[in-house]
Amino acid sequence: GEFLVTGPFYDRLDPAGEAVLDASLDPLGSYRLQGGASRMEIYAVRFSERPSTQLCVGSTNLPQKRGVLFGRQPEIEALRTKLNETDTVYVNGPPGIGKSRLTVAYARRFRGRRPDWDIGYFDLGPAGSFPDICRVISSEMGISFQSDSSRQQRLTTLKSVLTNRRRVLCILDNVEHLEPQLEQLIDELREVDADVQWLISSRRPLGGPESASLEVGP
Repeated sequence: GEFLVTGPFYDRLDPAGEAVLDASLDPLGSYRLQGGASRMEIYAVRFSERPSTQLCVGSTNLPQKRGVLFGRQPEIEALRTKLNETDTVYVNGPPGIGKSRLTVAYARRFRGRRPDWDIGYFDLGPAGSFPDICRVISSEMGISFQSDSSRQQRLTTLKSVLTNRRRVLCILDNVEHLEPQLEQLIDELREVDADVQWLISSRRPLGGPESASLEVGP
């Protein structure tokens, strides 16, 4: 009834028990490990293939290309200052002004300064509900939910994943249609015992008193 697993396999497990592990076990035979009292069945874990952009520990799933960014150094420095003062910054501005390019450019420079942080990019444009938001975030983080998972179960799993990763910069893009579901979710996820920063782009001002905002103009 007990399993001995390697570190990489353990990293894929969710302590809350709500994540569904998309993997299979291939038997390799029965062996007695050095110092062991009895023989053990050894298996190889085969994970289903996922997109190469999947967010893994110590890595990033930033888009490979987000257009060319010119003349935004003051805004990048402003983001750096604001994220040193609070863990949540909303980047506001009209469509096409360069909000997404700005957040991605900031994240690439952040990664150069903080290589031990994970960076997750999540496009919430297609999301229309709380389950949709959880699905987008969790799929990029390599987990999935059972179809009948409750809101609390999904929230607990996301909290556990963020806590296990310890240091994460999360970029949420195209969120203007998700108020107030997103703001409530961010407030709840801010409770995790981990260093998590949120950089959120929206066409209109969002966010509560504990967050900061940056207005992007021409």
